[in-house]
Amino acid sequence: MRNLIYTLLFLFISVPIISQEEDAKEKERALRTSTNLTWDGNKNLSENNFVQAEVDYRKAIAKSPENAAAPYNLGTAYYNNETYSEAFGRFKEAGEVATSKKEKHKAYHNMGNVFMKRKDYPKAVEAYKEALRNDPTDDETRYNRP
Repeated sequence: MRNLIYTLLFLFISVPIISQEEDAKEKERALRTSTNLTWDGNKNLSENNFVQAEVDYRKAIAKSPENAAAPYNLGTAYYNNETYSEAFGRFKEAGEVATSKKEKHKAYHNMGNVFMKRKDYPKAVEAYKEALRNDPTDDETRYNRP
């Protein structure tokens, strides 16, 4: 009876640990796949294949929400195509999932650029301020801030 109790106790303790390890491995695989799809999107965009690049970026975003580069790059593609509403949404998404100050800075800087294009200067100022909070040394952001 004692051995049965020890066995059951071991199973109850080890199953969540194994499950957490499997979840971590799956997240790592998903992030790797998402990163590869982002690279594919970059390549297609450099070859002026916007439609396929957009598909690749969207797949990358769906595969791993932890990949801040995919929504940022898609936002940049939209911005360059003067599709500012879509660009803003993707920059905002990138800023929300970004884990580094550098990534956050780039996202907020470009949100400020979108607001400038829309002539929404108060919001542009706020976005640029947030960008500078994440990188106070960026002269371009400081220059862009009205």
